[in-house]
Amino acid sequence: VAKAGQKWTDVQSNTEQALQLAEQLKNSQLAGLAHELRGLAAIDANEAETAEPELQLSYQSFRQLRLARDELRVLRELATARLKFQRQSADWAELVQRMLQLEASVTSRDRALARKLLLAVKRERGGTSDPIKASGEQNTGGLRAALSLTRPEPPRSGLPLPLGIADVWEAR
Repeated sequence: VAKAGQKWTDVQSNTEQALQLAEQLKNSQLAGLAHELRGLAAIDANEAETAEPELQLSYQSFRQLRLARDELRVLRELATARLKFQRQSADWAELVQRMLQLEASVTSRDRALARKLLLAVKRERGGTSDPIKASGEQNTGGLRAALSLTRPEPPRSGLPLPLGIADVWEAR
């Protein structure tokens, strides 16, 4: 949102305001998001000297807060920036290792949550078999239908569902 078709200097100004607000509110997640946005804008503007430090600050913020999805997203962006700008560093192996650990952790949690949701839908429909195992034996139409039942309803306020910063960035 802070970028949305604006110049690099405008993005810097907008993210500076977000960082000041984060400091006033003592909200390190907001600070992490602002640094991430600034890093993404720096990548787009080919500002190698700014991109990596901003993404590093964002990464550190999310890691301290134990926000695995945000940390993983920023690590991917940091890896992309390093590849784009052909920057090598001593912590490259550590960064990739952490990214792989987070990927495994997030994937595992997602699968566990999906299994819980599917079992709950199956119980609600009166079934007793495991829909994950059954999906391998039958077509996946029933599994897809069960998943569609678990999607959240849009807010009644008419506001859109919240998106991740990467979704907003890509939609620009």
